[in-house]
Amino acid sequence: MWKKLELEDIPKISPFLNLLSSHLSDFTIGGMFMWKDYFNIEYLIKNNSLFLKLDIKDKKNMFTFPIGSDFQGNIAYLKEYSDLNKIPLIFSIVSDRELKILEENYKVVSVSNSDEWSDYFYLSNDLIELNGRKYSTQRNHINKFIRTYRDYEFVPITKNNIGLVIDFLKEFYEKYEKTSSISIEDENITFEFFNNYFKYNLLGGILKIQNKIIAISVGEIINDTLFIHIEKADREYLGAYQMINNEFAKYYGKDVTYINREEDVGDEGLRKAKLMYNPIEILKKYIVEVKI
Repeated sequence: MWKKLELEDIPKISPFLNLLSSHLSDFTIGGMFMWKDYFNIEYLIKNNSLFLKLDIKDKKNMFTFPIGSDFQGNIAYLKEYSDLNKIPLIFSIVSDRELKILEENYKVVSVSNSDEWSDYFYLSNDLIELNGRKYSTQRNHINKFIRTYRDYEFVPITKNNIGLVIDFLKEFYEKYEKTSSISIEDENITFEFFNNYFKYNLLGGILKIQNKIIAISVGEIINDTLFIHIEKADREYLGAYQMINNEFAKYYGKDVTYINREEDVGDEGLRKAKLMYNPIEILKKYIVEVKI
């Protein structure tokens, strides 16, 4: 029986996420559970496989590619479920590899993707070292920050400072105007997340100057990849975004191969900033309708 995704389901879901190699940010604890209500995510564990069902805007009852070894059996179950409920068999958040599998095995009726939901994918060492001319702008920002704010400090988020993080976020959202529905939702989701921060068991970091928080970041590691879920900085401190990006990568990313900095959600400023860090790949996500 399908069940609405809740925070207490994290221990059930987490082992399945370790089986994936797509590197997509949607299939992480943060990606799934922070946005579970926005996308109306439901799950089912059947035949040692994880099935997910979600809505994206006006597209309802879409499935993700089942996570488990019985590929043919899992697709057959979704076909049966779709027929019983008189809904089309549509897959969402489909990777390039999964799209190829669907095309090779079934009749694909339609394929679409939206660039605003594609993930920006980097080599961890690139974001840690910032070597070469292509990172000169970022290095200049960081060097100027260090010269200006010699007493900066990067520390993990703990029970002792979580209250100060929430205070920082209140000031952040008051200062920076929300201009889109997704940015308003981002604020709601961010506060909901930090009110339940320790239930997620993720990785968090704070950038401070004279004990004043000026930036925060949150992510998680799955297999060979560090995923960055949240990154907020006070832009009045020039170089704060470049600094939190680099400090977080150095602190948490030194033992992984890749860093996924997620989507730009159609924000041109975010898109430009993410491209300036020279991703090795833009990970597309497709919506695919199949007929069986």
